[in-house]
Amino acid sequence: MQKRQKLYKGEVYLLFQPPVDAKNLDSLKNRLLRLKGLTILLTGGTADGGIQMVVSTSKPIPLLTHLKEAPEVEKAQSKDATFYILLK
Repeated sequence: MQKRQKLYKGEVYLLFQPPVDAKNLDSLKNRLLRLKGLTILLTGGTADGGIQMVVSTSKPIPLLTHLKEAPEVEKAQSKDATFYILLK
């Protein structure tokens, strides 16, 4: 039996744990921009040396699934509208 994918809509936060590889972050950012209905609103640094990205989706998408399947991502998990991501 296939597990049902959680769909996300609206504003969500992507928190990239340090160390953040700039090349992988840029590649993932371009991959996210190709998702229909997703817009990156803000990207900035965090106090611990990570990166925070605020994105908005205009329609429900299985964002966690997309993140987990991205070749740049080592690990991704979510809690409510916040995603915790470790890049390769």
